[in-house]
Amino acid sequence: MRIVVKVGTSTLAHSTGRLNIRHTEELVKVLSDLKNAGHEIILVSSGAIGMGVGKLSLSARPTNMSSKQACAAVGQCELMYTYDRLFSAYDHTVAQILLTGVDIEHASRRENIQNTLTRLLELGALPIINENDTVAIDELELEIGRLAGVELHTLDFALESAVKGSLLEHASIVRHIIDGEGMCTGCGQTFPMETLFTPCPACGSYCVKIIKGKELRVKSIVIK
Repeated sequence: MRIVVKVGTSTLAHSTGRLNIRHTEELVKVLSDLKNAGHEIILVSSGAIGMGVGKLSLSARPTNMSSKQACAAVGQCELMYTYDRLFSAYDHTVAQILLTGVDIEHASRRENIQNTLTRLLELGALPIINENDTVAIDELELEIGRLAGVELHTLDFALESAVKGSLLEHASIVRHIIDGEGMCTGCGQTFPMETLFTPCPACGSYCVKIIKGKELRVKSIVIK
């Protein structure tokens, strides 16, 4: 049987950011016993930022992105060192896999990850998966149609609030405005549309199919 276990920072670390030794040792003991029983184990583990806070002796968890990423970079080393040391005591080998959302969304990357996980399990290793918190998003590219009913200043306000504390906090946001275009279903004329209810300039019909201008989507994400 393949078992996937997810643990978070509150399980692995105290509020100080220091390792919760009892919880972590118990987790490793239980997972090692399951593996000894013949099960395939995949551990999805948070905790890098929290452990980085403790390792760097910070008084509180940082709120700005660069400090969070610095904590993640330090904490990830500490986290994997701890897992490696504890699992080795039960004669199990661990493997680190750091992922981002883009890795999962991209078909070829996702396939590579699946192949790697499969091979690691075949080799008897215990994969430990974590989000790559040290990776920053450099640019978010949006496509917004003029007929999508979006007020740009409202969108800007919403994005400003939504990205705080996320990987998008320091990203530049590029907007591509797409002009409206329609096709008359009566005479087949294509023409630019300023509003949703623009009539066909050739025959005056309002039976119009919108070809372009209602887009509201992410075109691309650029990772540093």
